[in-house]
Amino acid sequence: MTTLDSKHKREKRSFISYQLSVISYQLSVISYQLSVISYQLSVISYQLSVISYQDRVVGCWGFRVLGFWGFRVLGF
Repeated sequence: MTTLDSKHKREKRSFISYQLSVISYQLSVISYQLSVISYQLSVISYQLSVISYQDRVVGCWGFRVLGFWGFRVLGF
């Protein structure tokens, strides 16, 4: 009876150890995926800042050019 109990306890510990290793692996995969998402978000943030800068530059020059020609056409 004692040997069966000890064998059962060993099997149970082994199974728990296996489950913990699976959970650890899954957590490492999730961590990797989160780091990829973080990198992608930083790239998107950079692209948006570039677009915002370009919009300001084009908007400023566009207003100046259109303003100049608008005044020329209207005779001001």
